[in-house]
Amino acid sequence: MALGDRGLFFTITAILLAGFAIITLMAVTKQDTNGHAVQTRILTLDHFLSDTKKDFDRALNIGSFRTILGLEDYMIEKGVFLDDINGAFSAALMNATYNGESLGIVENATLTAWRNRIEAQAASIGLTLNIELESITLEQVSPWDLKVTADAHLTLSDTSGLASFEDDHTGSTIVSIVGFEDPVYLLNSYGRVTNVINQTPYENFIVGNSTANLLNHISQGYYLAHNDSPSFLMRLQGILNSSPYGI
Repeated sequence: MALGDRGLFFTITAILLAGFAIITLMAVTKQDTNGHAVQTRILTLDHFLSDTKKDFDRALNIGSFRTILGLEDYMIEKGVFLDDINGAFSAALMNATYNGESLGIVENATLTAWRNRIEAQAASIGLTLNIELESITLEQVSPWDLKVTADAHLTLSDTSGLASFEDDHTGSTIVSIVGFEDPVYLLNSYGRVTNVINQTPYENFIVGNSTANLLNHISQGYYLAHNDSPSFLMRLQGILNSSPYGI
């Protein structure tokens, strides 16, 4: 092979090698870009699912508070105690209704309304979210506090099929009864007399020979935790038996 031919051969070989290196680099870069895009999308799904669970607990707190208010309004309007507090509470928290009656104050704070908003928000960023709302539990956990627990099954996926998540979440919140009206006063006086539940600030009602604390406790309609009295949930049902969480 002549010197010129060898030079041409090396030149062509160098060009081919350089071209192969460029193609290889472009393929690796594309692979890295795609991998980064997938990783970013997975993180987006993970963060959205985490935020949804946190927001569920917040919605549960707001909805539970309004549901108690709505049920008390219903009781005043109808002049009846609630037959089944758990059933009444679950129905109202889910759909803002009880016994076929709409509870206006709960309408925009139901768990159903929250689910619809969150699923729509997911769709707006290219995600498909399905929330199945399951059991709701209401219980008295102290003389002054209610605990609401709700279960939800969440399925979240990317509309392009890159990734999906599935998770069960149990949300819970504490709702203080302080500030609510005592249903026993409301119904037994046909709505003419109301008394807001406030915890007494006094530990000792008689100090020396002074009865000032006792008189103020009575005049202000304060409440004292006592196990010979009905709890708030019992009062909503017109049950006046003793309870460990009585007031």
